[in-house]
Amino acid sequence: MFITRKGHLYGSGLSSYGNLGVRLASAAPCPRIYQWARIPIPSSQYKLVTIACGQCHTLVLVKEVLTGDLQLFACGMNNDGQ
Repeated sequence: MFITRKGHLYGSGLSSYGNLGVRLASAAPCPRIYQWARIPIPSSQYKLVTIACGQCHTLVLVKEVLTGDLQLFACGMNNDGQ
């Protein structure tokens, strides 16, 4: 995962737990994105601040454009209702 200078979020790789934040059409047990894919973040509403990636989760910290409030989004494994 990386953030571009224009504030776009991209991810690539194994997303078996949904940790790339996108739904993959593949029914394979271990879907993969082989090329970089842009992760949809409404840029008119949010500005990306930072990201943190782990084996099974990704965290995305954003700032609301209008209010300046920070919000944290998470995606990935959800076996225990995280």
